[in-house]
Amino acid sequence: PKPYYGYSERTNFENFHLRMKAQLNPGGGGRITFRSKDNQIATGLGVALEHMNAGELTVSAFNAKSAKKVIASKQAKIGPDHWFDLEIIANGQACEVKLDGVSVCVHTYAKEEPAKDRANVGLAVQVADALSVFSLSKIEIKELPAEPSEKKQGN
Repeated sequence: PKPYYGYSERTNFENFHLRMKAQLNPGGGGRITFRSKDNQIATGLGVALEHMNAGELTVSAFNAKSAKKVIASKQAKIGPDHWFDLEIIANGQACEVKLDGVSVCVHTYAKEEPAKDRANVGLAVQVADALSVFSLSKIEIKELPAEPSEKKQGN
């Protein structure tokens, strides 16, 4: 079965702090992709969440151009069907993921990865397959100012 997607209407997110309540069923998976060009899932960066083992949620940062290659991955003690706070902070080359306020995955993307791609950068949510239930609520996004080094480059 094909995965299911939801896209943000707005497509100019650069640096941001995304917060939401999330829940995954046992064996379920989901992804949040950002900085994707023209809302093409295959061009962005992202965070994958999977409940492969009971009581453990795997959180992975990835580059969608090479989605099979997981860049950074950690496991958190969060059981399936449990609501948790999910935060993604994308600021310049850096990406941090927090679960219930605890930093679980921090990655600095290399310059060749599309972290600096600013053309039509949107957010997308993907449910892994027809058997996955990826529930989200209380979604908030706050734009972050450009990093000082980015401001200097623009002048």
